[in-house]
Amino acid sequence: MPRKCPVCKFTFCPEDPDDRVEHRQFHRKYTHVMYPKPLKSLPPDALIEVRGGGSPDVRPSPQWLNKQLYKHAVAFRREFRYDLVQWSPFGEEDDEARGILITDENRCVVGAMGFRWRVWSDAPAGWSLDWVWFVPSFRKQGYFTRHWKKLRQMYGDFYIQRPVSDAMRQFVIKQGDAALLR
Repeated sequence: MPRKCPVCKFTFCPEDPDDRVEHRQFHRKYTHVMYPKPLKSLPPDALIEVRGGGSPDVRPSPQWLNKQLYKHAVAFRREFRYDLVQWSPFGEEDDEARGILITDENRCVVGAMGFRWRVWSDAPAGWSLDWVWFVPSFRKQGYFTRHWKKLRQMYGDFYIQRPVSDAMRQFVIKQGDAALLR
């Protein structure tokens, strides 16, 4: 008889050894992101830029940072039911891709986002904020607000990629940056 895990919502048959293994693997990955633990190698209350880099000209970030970003991109894809994950566990091969990890005061990764340099035919080239995802229990606690000005300094008047959630739209308008929703 199938059972749904109350924590990770994975449905499996406890009698089936393969299902139990699959559930354990999924559960471990899920809880790693949803219930973050402190990472001593990361600074507290920080915004950390992660670079992929597919060419010798770009020095990529360490692979463990790319994997952290990837895990959050997977959670974003899962929550919003997108087809593709927005970051690679090995780092993006696109030299113009940047990921951001946000930590809390305990050095836990509580949020992540991805930027890309875009060239458009009908607008000047510039940065695009492609996705943003925060651990649900850390949402609406001011982490994004606290780092917003730094993101604006780093990426200027970036474009916010569609679709834009109502929460993101309200946030951007509240920051006085409705022009980014162009």
